Amino acid sequence: MNAPVLQEHYLAPGTVNGAIWRYSPLHPKLFHFHGQHEFLLVKRGWALERVGSQLHRVHARQLIWHLPGLAHEMVEASSDLDLRVVHVEPDVAQVLAALGGLVAGRPVVELQRADFDALLDQCEDTTDSRGGFDDRTRQLVSAAQVAYRATRTDHDYKRATSFPELACCLMLDDPSLNRSDLCRTLDVSGGYLSRRFHAELGTTLQEQRARVRVARFVAHVARGRSSWLDAALAAGFGSYSQLYRTFRRLVGVGPREYLCEGGRNVIALVPA
Repeated sequence: MNAPVLQEHYLAPGTVNGAIWRYSPLHPKLFHFHGQHEFLLVKRGWALERVGSQLHRVHARQLIWHLPGLAHEMVEASSDLDLRVVHVEPDVAQVLAALGGLVAGRPVVELQRADFDALLDQCEDTTDSRGGFDDRTRQLVSAAQVAYRATRTDHDYKRATSFPELACCLMLDDPSLNRSDLCRTLDVSGGYLSRRFHAELGTTLQEQRARVRVARFVAHVARGRSSWLDAALAAGFGSYSQLYRTFRRLVGVGPREYLCEGGRNVIALVPA
């Protein structure tokens, strides 16, 4: 299994809170992870998604969630695939906290017709939209809220069937949580959680936590709201040197080369 790459879309005035776009086979992505909450909505056709170690077939009127830090890729798709990709940045995703927050459940959800139509309406004709910044933010929040409400019963922690995904959500809320904290919160043994991580996500809990922290660091720096040291500490690292070592191991280059010297476009294959 190939190692995932860190992918972050460019933060322009129109995408600072997220982005909605139509999938194009002209811009394939490697096995990757990122710092945004993401969901895919299939209008027509089908797609085969690999999330961690598992394959999920998603067809028309279905939605699949990708959590920040969770590695995924599209393995195969039908020739008539019509799919919308929605990225919601962490700042905007906090709006969902009023609804109970995003927690894990079944990744693929069949939508009711009314929910599907409402969500598709929020995701249509966004690429060429002439709406202002505030309009786009409202559209992203509205799309995320519709998606969350439509899948809430599948993402309620009391119904969760995936302990690794639930652990990922907990780490997003508090990156300082260690293995003991997670096991105590989830009421499972360390050995059981480690086995489930390997089986479902094809990685270790420690590696997943490192991905989440690196993605959080990139999000902080890209928004220019803190120094790089403060961003590293806010992401859960004990020091900038610890962040640097982890970043270079996961991404293949140092954070400055990735963020400031064009490395992100080469490493992550982000379309220009």
